[in-house]
Amino acid sequence: MAENGTGRPSEHGRTKKPVDSASDEISAKTIIADGETSSAASAVNRNDESASQEWVGRTLGKYEIIEFLGSGAMGVVYKAHDATIERDVAIKILPCELSEDQTTLQRFLAEAKAAGKLSHPNVVTIHEIAHEAETHYIAMEVVSGGCIADRLEHQGLFSVLEATQIVSDACKGLAAAHAVGLVHRDVKPANLLRTQDGTVKVADFGLAKGAVTSTQQMTQAGQVVGTPHFMSPEQCESKPVDHRSDLYSLGATYYSLLTGENVYHGAGSTVQVMYAHCHSEIPDPRKLNSTIPNACAAIIARAMAKQPADRYQSAEAMLADLHAVTATLSAAPEIVLPSQSGTTSALT
Repeated sequence: MAENGTGRPSEHGRTKKPVDSASDEISAKTIIADGETSSAASAVNRNDESASQEWVGRTLGKYEIIEFLGSGAMGVVYKAHDATIERDVAIKILPCELSEDQTTLQRFLAEAKAAGKLSHPNVVTIHEIAHEAETHYIAMEVVSGGCIADRLEHQGLFSVLEATQIVSDACKGLAAAHAVGLVHRDVKPANLLRTQDGTVKVADFGLAKGAVTSTQQMTQAGQVVGTPHFMSPEQCESKPVDHRSDLYSLGATYYSLLTGENVYHGAGSTVQVMYAHCHSEIPDPRKLNSTIPNACAAIIARAMAKQPADRYQSAEAMLADLHAVTATLSAAPEIVLPSQSGTTSALT
């Protein structure tokens, strides 16, 4: 087995399982996800280089574009400055050619409307939704600490305590979203951003939908929206989803942070990964990292249960178990202060 850069073995090179004939239904669907994007998302990727230069130094509304930050399936992101209140913001711009696609435009604006309903320390704050001529954009909080996916890629797996704290913060943000009837539908390390003080915020509600109203459905029949390694079985099969789908994805995220590998990473193609979510055994992170506590494996197993009824039924319930892990791992011997003991001994 190869090593993942942290001294611990990984399981690259597993024998890939053939796709079962039962997966034909999945393979027939349209996948809008990282790695296999819709034509609209592909257009964004093709224009990354030109887009990164197009707006720098220009103004958009009241914002002066300072630098290119990155891009994804739903838009190009820049750092900008709002001179009226002396504040830096992040601007997500939907390329003009994509704004002509009503489905794409609807998804883009839904991100802002969904997240704009939330005011929570573990959710990226939306400042404004606007457009100038044909250019639609969202102004949001700048989160300067980078995304968890980048940290995972460059430095490898997290310690158990840090991974649990990250997932706990994400769980708090999702609880707030679920409380107002929103399902994120694309929970993954790339959508968890870290502030300078270490707080983790949930970002990118571009795939969010109302948990109750069917009128907010943003995909056509037969489409699958999400990121395959983190999608719940019901997402993979294009079935209705609720908040428990987010908890499945958060469990898959926890697995990645603890092991440095995505769930079902040895399955092969996107279709095979999606089939594994629906039918394969729930992955045990201890097979990749024997130092992971049994409690963490139990949290992942419950969050990633195939049937929603067998999972955590709320983000608060999952958070309670995560807090139990952090409380135990953070426990330290009692510290006696010299000023309280009458001595000048060093702190323990």
